[in-house]
Amino acid sequence: MELINSNSEMIKEFFQSMDRMLDGISRLAKESRPHLNGEKFLNNREASNYLKVSIRTLQEWRDTGVIPYIQIKGK
Repeated sequence: MELINSNSEMIKEFFQSMDRMLDGISRLAKESRPHLNGEKFLNNREASNYLKVSIRTLQEWRDTGVIPYIQIKGK
């Protein structure tokens, strides 16, 4: 029976695997966006690209009520 300690290859591989998993979770957390009532929201850049208008035009449309919007966490 092999003794497992902090220098064991099995332990080193385990912690390397955990580091990779945590890196992946961190990346997913940064890239993910919450859904609002089942709908995905767009940021200014995405909306302007999708509608093929400038970000300033989007702001004018929001100000005049042409398009609906919501503000999340002060953004």
